[in-house]
Amino acid sequence: MVERQRGQRMTDLNIGTWIKDKRLLKGLSKSGLAEALGVSVDYIFKLENNERTPSLETLLSIAEVTGGKVVLK
Repeated sequence: MVERQRGQRMTDLNIGTWIKDKRLLKGLSKSGLAEALGVSVDYIFKLENNERTPSLETLLSIAEVTGGKVVLK
């Protein structure tokens, strides 16, 4: 798992790493996150491995489920 320093921005990490970190910190399995979002486990796998790019709606849902934060500028 990639450790982020306080104040490090999401742009310094890839989205897949952010999703995986948030999922693990919340104690969720891939299937648990998939179920909470109403998507397939395969989709979560592809997001975490940067094989797919999530929509803004999906990112906001992931943040809501995991307690993460998405800041738009």
